[in-house]
Amino acid sequence: TQMTLDIKKGVVGVKKGNTPVQMLFCLKEKNQKKINSHRWFFQAFGAVLDPNVCVLIDAGTKPGKDSVYQLWKAFDLEPMCAGACGEIKAMLVHGKKLLNPLVATQNFEYKMSNILDKPLESAFGFISVLPGAFSAYRYVALQNDKTGQGPLEKYFAGEKMHGANAGIFTANMYLAEDRILCFELVSKRNCHWILQYVKSATGETDVPTTMAEFISQRRRWLNGSFFAAVYALAHSFDIFRSDHSFLRKTMFLVEFVYQTISMIFAWFALGNFFLVFRILTASLQNELGTAGKVLFIVFEWLYIAVLITCFILSLGNRPQGSNKWYMSMVYFWGIIMAYLMFASIFITVRSVQGQIETNG
Repeated sequence: TQMTLDIKKGVVGVKKGNTPVQMLFCLKEKNQKKINSHRWFFQAFGAVLDPNVCVLIDAGTKPGKDSVYQLWKAFDLEPMCAGACGEIKAMLVHGKKLLNPLVATQNFEYKMSNILDKPLESAFGFISVLPGAFSAYRYVALQNDKTGQGPLEKYFAGEKMHGANAGIFTANMYLAEDRILCFELVSKRNCHWILQYVKSATGETDVPTTMAEFISQRRRWLNGSFFAAVYALAHSFDIFRSDHSFLRKTMFLVEFVYQTISMIFAWFALGNFFLVFRILTASLQNELGTAGKVLFIVFEWLYIAVLITCFILSLGNRPQGSNKWYMSMVYFWGIIMAYLMFASIFITVRSVQGQIETNG
């Protein structure tokens, strides 16, 4: 339709202030997962409709006012923009859900990502992942070349991998196929596409409220993001097959170095946290005497026991069956963090006091 109609008391009239939208509702008989739906859209419907910009929104994601327009505007202003994403917010229901610590921590994480990570990556021109919950792509940029190789070919490769057909690395990598698509767009042969972050475009999404749901979600995210990041870094020199300027390629290489350092820190985060814990608690032992020594021994053995328990539970495939165990571990890590904060403040104050006394 080219106009929206308003029916009141049997009289049909044109409703002012509304933009007409043509809609096609497509229902699959069988659930073949997200990638299959995207294949239908990009390779079947897209070939007929020939769209300019394609906006992807997850079921359950609520776009903010004018958010879809703001995403489209980014493509209109930048002809070489291949993909864009908005700010993903946790659905808080007027702040009521913030009373749940798990929701509050996820809200903080989303905010930090939208304030620090996404704008920095957007400045370089390559965003490591455009969230599938709310993102947009330029249809032309997604297309494969004449040989059938390109972004969509890599994106849909995971759909054909089943069991023995996929190795451990590839199977995990395609848990985060969005990251593969982003890298392939930027490094597309003989092209110079970039990716952008649009802060004015927002979308609210429902976040897990229980520990079991949270672990199920993050285990998939972490596996996929790690292996996809390794893939991007291992193929970082593919950027030289693109048609980007020398300055842009240099910026990409700087970003890849930054991502490599971040990955190394993330890989050793578990060990680094234990080192900080042991150094602080051992230092507190000298300050508190017998009480500090007892706390040091108790916390150290509990730390190791809980860590081993966490590792054993992670070998299972049903976090829902171990929800109480996971919650117990969360409480323990919370106590450890509170103890470390106390230890760092206490040791700092004692050190300053000792320095003041030494100086007279």
